[in-house]
Amino acid sequence: MIRIENKGKVKDKVKVRIIDGNSSITRMVKPETLKVLRERQNELSVPDAEELIYQLEGEREVIREIPLSLIDFPEFEVPKNFLESVKEYGILEPPLVSPTGDGKYKVIAGRRRLNAARILGLDRVRCIVKEDGDNAVLTLIENFHRADNPALEAELIARLIEERNLKKTEVAKLLNVSNSHITKRLRLLNLIPEIFEKLKKFEINITVARELAKLPPEDQREYFNDPESKWTIEDVEKFVRQKKIEKSTKVALEQVSIPDLPTEIEIPVEKVLNPQAIPPITVENSLPNAEPLPTAENQVDNSLIKDMEEIQNIANAIKILATGNEAVIKNANRLLEIATKYLNQTVEV
Repeated sequence: MIRIENKGKVKDKVKVRIIDGNSSITRMVKPETLKVLRERQNELSVPDAEELIYQLEGEREVIREIPLSLIDFPEFEVPKNFLESVKEYGILEPPLVSPTGDGKYKVIAGRRRLNAARILGLDRVRCIVKEDGDNAVLTLIENFHRADNPALEAELIARLIEERNLKKTEVAKLLNVSNSHITKRLRLLNLIPEIFEKLKKFEINITVARELAKLPPEDQREYFNDPESKWTIEDVEKFVRQKKIEKSTKVALEQVSIPDLPTEIEIPVEKVLNPQAIPPITVENSLPNAEPLPTAENQVDNSLIKDMEEIQNIANAIKILATGNEAVIKNANRLLEIATKYLNQTVEV
């Protein structure tokens, strides 16, 4: 007898966990398959339920208990904690194997689980057998689990998606990895070839590669070609932050209109409040949709008011460019105070 737990719905399928004592499996099934499982749960074991799922879902896979002696897999030691987990709970996810045609099987996924079974002295292991599978796909899957290299994994995942027209979720299920693992690996394909090759040769670590993959190709190439670049996570993160600030600054500046002045003049700060100290200049108002300031009844220099408005715009732009530089920001704020003070005085005259 099995117990079925509904773990939620993903698109048109339901994620279920099927439990029988210490044994359990998690699968994505159609609603109609879940209905059949519930109707027959009193008479099914976990292996029976799994085989029923594959039959109802139209998969070309079956569950079989196979002698370890018939499975070809490389022998190696496994971590102690993993070994203890298998000893206590058993192999929760069956290894994936494919028949070789001579009565034996080659392993596609699950070498560590098979080695744990070997070390624990198990004679037989429940395996998912891919019957009459697509040999090209099986080869890709086998290469994926042998790759042990994030760059190679990314290339193999991309091939499965492009050549077999598979969705990311389908590839995740096929490779027995999480959806997030597929997404993270595919992001590495955003790297320029030079950096991707460094990752493939283990010349940079995966964390550095993920950070650089966030940048557009031109920024990646800038970092790659700079002889001063250091390939540590701290330096790369600093470079990525800098590029993000530059991008946000550029976007902000595009919204600030700073026209070219017809002439360059030097104005002592102490004379800014004195209209007579500044020669008249004609500059178009850069503030879109701004209502004209009221004019004083006595003579107010309108060009000076416009200049002060430009000073405000320029000071705001300086503040954006000076992100993180407190001294420059302080001076820009002082300019804003002076311009605002003068504009207020002219309005109140």
